[in-house]
Amino acid sequence: MIRSMTGFGKGSSRFRDGRITLEIKTVNHKFFDTTLKLPETISIFEDRIKEALQKKIKRGKVNLNLIYDGTVSRYEKVCINKNVAKSYRDELSRLKRHLGLKEDVGVKEIVALPGVLNYEVREKGL
Repeated sequence: MIRSMTGFGKGSSRFRDGRITLEIKTVNHKFFDTTLKLPETISIFEDRIKEALQKKIKRGKVNLNLIYDGTVSRYEKVCINKNVAKSYRDELSRLKRHLGLKEDVGVKEIVALPGVLNYEVREKGL
């Protein structure tokens, strides 16, 4: 088990759906502290990643950055929160009228807003 360390590591792995790159930087620190930067589709595993790190590293500051370049995995399902999308549409329509704008708000704009698209990950191998 690692007690304390200062270091940097970077690794990449290519797979059928894309590429994952992991960067980890650690510095000596009195207590265990983590900062994770994860893609939204993987962020649901943040607590599990922190727990796994803490099992191996007793103390120190750990910065972990995971970069995912690829398509949505076959183990994921994209879900649209229709209630949130409708609420955005209604509010944006009111704002459009209030400001006297002519442009319509399209689906592209609405799905880009927070909380409209959600991802369900079927845990396989994690």
